Amino acid sequence: MEIEFKNINYNKLKNLSFKIFGNKINCIIGDESKYDVYKLLTCDTNYDGSIYINGNLNFQICEITHISSKDTFRYKTINAEFVSFLEQAGYDKDTILKRIKESLKIVGLEDKRSKFIGDLSFGEQILLKFAMAISRHFKLLILDDIFGYLDDDAKEMVKNVVMMLKTKYGKTIVILLNDTDFSYTFGDKYIVIKKGELLLQGSKDIFNDNYEKLEENGIDGPQIVKFSRLVYSKKGIKFHARDNVKDLIKDIYRSIE
Repeated sequence: MEIEFKNINYNKLKNLSFKIFGNKINCIIGDESKYDVYKLLTCDTNYDGSIYINGNLNFQICEITHISSKDTFRYKTINAEFVSFLEQAGYDKDTILKRIKESLKIVGLEDKRSKFIGDLSFGEQILLKFAMAISRHFKLLILDDIFGYLDDDAKEMVKNVVMMLKTKYGKTIVILLNDTDFSYTFGDKYIVIKKGELLLQGSKDIFNDNYEKLEENGIDGPQIVKFSRLVYSKKGIKFHARDNVKDLIKDIYRSIE
């Protein structure tokens, strides 16, 4: 699913135009105004401008699933919350039971299905929301500000699931987050929003090519990019673009051999 926003005016967004690329992990970073994009993507239609889905003009984006750290639960138990969520999507009883079991297993909560949601840590509650989101049929998955509440192991697990959804099932992913270091390890496309306007859009190259511009606007670029730029300015050694430290260390060793 490819989504193009043209000349959008909505809350803090000002004449904003950008594209969500299909079958890609699209990371949206920037200031608070980026959260208005989340509201647009989750079907708020009170905006000015145009939204195109796969080239066709539309008023609403359908076949989506989304979670936010701000979402609340309606029921006390995991099972009741999950069953209600899938019943709303029209699944039959057998399918519901199967999807609950599979999704909870993916996030490591399979042994807590009968537990009260209040007994879960906040990080486990985020994982429950993620399990629910991926249990439904969808073309577009939106994750709003969830990684900051997860420990390193959980972050890595969710990242791997997201990458699998893209590569194996062709899903389109949109992630809103502030951690450029983490997003740099798995994002395909990046949208940077500042004061409701598009600051930058592109692939990983935007961080190296526009590092000073990001800093000027109060946005921290990935540390791995900062280090590579420092080595180049001090030693004249230019490394290939790397999204993880291990590959960068290999490049360093090669350069001194």
